[in-house]
Amino acid sequence: MLDLYAVHDGSEAELLGAYRLLPIAEIEARRAEMNGILDKNPKWRERAGAWREDWLPFMADDDGQFYCFDRAGSLDGGAPGQILSYDHETGAQRELTSFDVFVDLLTKLAKKGLLDQAAQEESDENQAKYEELYATAQNVGLAKMPAKELKKTIHKLDSMSDPAEKLAIALPLARQYPAEGDLWRVVANSAEDVPDWPLTAEAAANAERLRPSRDRPVFASTLARALHKLGRDDEALAVVTTAVKTKRHYLAQEIPQDMAPAFRVRCLERATELRPKVYELWFLLGSESTDRAQRKAALEQVIALCSDAALIRFNESHALPFKEKAEALLAKEAKG
Repeated sequence: MLDLYAVHDGSEAELLGAYRLLPIAEIEARRAEMNGILDKNPKWRERAGAWREDWLPFMADDDGQFYCFDRAGSLDGGAPGQILSYDHETGAQRELTSFDVFVDLLTKLAKKGLLDQAAQEESDENQAKYEELYATAQNVGLAKMPAKELKKTIHKLDSMSDPAEKLAIALPLARQYPAEGDLWRVVANSAEDVPDWPLTAEAAANAERLRPSRDRPVFASTLARALHKLGRDDEALAVVTTAVKTKRHYLAQEIPQDMAPAFRVRCLERATELRPKVYELWFLLGSESTDRAQRKAALEQVIALCSDAALIRFNESHALPFKEKAEALLAKEAKG
């Protein structure tokens, strides 16, 4: 880190996505600001992921989020010099094991032309490549649990019914062995049951990241629900969007039930936009929207899709009941 700043004192332009490299003077100012806020609110120290005085924020966006250098490894018993991501709403979590890993990630992204956020979002292929490189970097240097011990532990945890008891065992182990996706799976599911939404979001994101890319998404619904509960609807919608784009079947399951009706409709609008031939999604939109014109248009789309012989050729037994229910709802709308 010192070597980097010896040749380049920050950047005015964005360097990684929406983040720019902070000049030394701004590092000192941001750190003093955060420490001052913490001094005025000492109870915040008790929160998970709360700001620590010795962290150095060296990258920032314009929305209260930092990348920090954790000199002492003070978060979650991590290694000295680990890199954290800090969100002013949800706190800190470990991002990378060292500054060397961070520089290596920047180098690989630069070679692929993927440092810029616009380039990352230019195509699904670019987005997937960016996520793959980032996830690989996040796993560098993480401790793994011995295979036999992990198998025994997961079997024990899966046999337990009390989510709080599961968390008491699984969370310390997930912190100790952060490369173990199965431990994060237990933490995510248990935290959701408690519920502890910040922990659910962290664990679900980790569990998803640690799964092979060919198997993703698995925890999209859990992650979207947690983000929504935390008031981070744009992020939740992005998770749902990725899941709907990626999965071929059971798309409705990617939109959690337990969320505000208006946000569920927002998710369904995005889903039908992305997958316009999936009549199940149109039916949900027609059933749940509070806008009468939107309900009518969605239900008419269900009927049109379920009347398309080519589309439902191998799935008539599943499609025709949706057509009948849509017709019934339209008839009820006409009377009401």
